[in-house]
Amino acid sequence: IRSWRQHIKELSLSNLMVAAMANAFIIGILGLMKSITVPVNPAYYALTFSMLTLFAVMFNFYKSDRAFTRREGFVLVGLYIIFALTQANFLIAV
Repeated sequence: IRSWRQHIKELSLSNLMVAAMANAFIIGILGLMKSITVPVNPAYYALTFSMLTLFAVMFNFYKSDRAFTRREGFVLVGLYIIFALTQANFLIAV
């Protein structure tokens, strides 16, 4: 958000990926402290599919012209809305 407000265009995909890796590191540290049980159910598979789709779409957008356009932003927001509705549907079903 700060980069967007200051019109800094150098916000790269690598910065976003580092943030995701930091989250994986934190989960790993927490897993070392105490076992974490991950229930494998349809919501888990939907999450896995959504994450793989998101990575593929973002990589394709970034590789195309190294800039995210407004249209690509709408696609990413749309993917998030589909993901959120899917996860909400699994929560309601439980």
